[in-house]
Amino acid sequence: MKQGDSTVREYNTLFLKSGLLEIHQQETLVRMYRDGLCEEIRAELGFHVFSTIDDIMQAALDVEEGDESDESGNRSKEKSRSGECETSGDTDGSTTESDESGNRPKKKAQTGEDFLQNLDGEEEDPGQADDNDAFYDN
Repeated sequence: MKQGDSTVREYNTLFLKSGLLEIHQQETLVRMYRDGLCEEIRAELGFHVFSTIDDIMQAALDVEEGDESDESGNRSKEKSRSGECETSGDTDGSTTESDESGNRPKKKAQTGEDFLQNLDGEEEDPGQADDNDAFYDN
């Protein structure tokens, strides 16, 4: 499973919905998650050893959100917001609500167990039913 053009939050959701948490140890999950992150975020995480999937997911969110608020960095805010990491191009044209400063409102990050507890009440998007197949094809 790869992050691709998804935001970290979207990648977290796909990773958690994949069912991998139920069949792998934390160490393996952390490795799989890190391997799927886009190169830029993976580089920012460096060689830090994360003990849980929750820890690395939160760190990846922090890196992405830090990139969005860093006006002096090489990465543009617009690129971060569109979810692009290694590739360039136009966004999909969808709009996202924002406050007066142009920033998206922050949501509480759902990672690991928090996500799985909230998942029971949600219906799975039929278009995402084959996400596991895409993971195993890679």
